[in-house]
Amino acid sequence: MAANEALTVAPVLEARQQLSRVLARFRAEGEHAAPLVLGSHRAPEGVLMSYALYRQMLDELEELRAFRARYAAHAEALASVRLEGQELDAFSHAVLARQVAGELTVEQAIAQLDGHFGHPRATSSS
Repeated sequence: MAANEALTVAPVLEARQQLSRVLARFRAEGEHAAPLVLGSHRAPEGVLMSYALYRQMLDELEELRAFRARYAAHAEALASVRLEGQELDAFSHAVLARQVAGELTVEQAIAQLDGHFGHPRATSSS
């Protein structure tokens, strides 16, 4: 629902009477079914939504939290490097951008950077 759309709040009694129809709509439309907002005196107090939409929202929230953690770690590391008067080269920026985007794990990013800069870790066996 867009922020500028009018929100229709269903009174609890009305929602209770329509619950079978609402659940049938959730089954039929899945994650595309519009949630049902409940409340009294036109004030929203709760939301009924399809389980498919709920799962999708949880998955997206987890992805956003993981991205935020990767981004924060990247920003902190970059600030530390810059505090020492250094700057990353284009290759390092590209590798770290891929890690922040979730395309590379931290270990994969380190391995690529080690290989690029000839760090002994890149050739040693574990």
